[in-house]
Amino acid sequence: MIAVILISHSDFAASLKKASEMVYGPQEALAAIGLYGDAGLESLAAEIRAQYDAFAAEGYQVICLTDLPHATPYNAALIALDGTDSRIVSGMNLPMLVQILSEREDVEPDGIDEFLESAAETAKESIEVCSTVSADEEEEEDDF
Repeated sequence: MIAVILISHSDFAASLKKASEMVYGPQEALAAIGLYGDAGLESLAAEIRAQYDAFAAEGYQVICLTDLPHATPYNAALIALDGTDSRIVSGMNLPMLVQILSEREDVEPDGIDEFLESAAETAKESIEVCSTVSADEEEEEDDF
């Protein structure tokens, strides 16, 4: 099975973990790590590596999801996981995480990249822009 480490600025990772468990139920092998205040890249990388080591010792394949590409949490994950057979995915959101949690038990080691590509696609497809202006109101606004 795949273990998931959520990494973000501030409380986003912890809140996303909590929200995913509200939707999908309590989860094993799911951790949240946040970057706070004056914490630096090295200390965050050390925390990520410690969590990785704990999951790997239990036999899990590990993936990390981060909030922003190329920001400190992402860069810390790159440092922490250097030399491991892990994956890092940026732009995490709730639909992506729920899909990963619901399907992670069935993923074979050689299918991890395809699995994560599908989860990334789900994340993209879950974004919708909706106007709250009705069609009638739009026509009225256009009648100057």
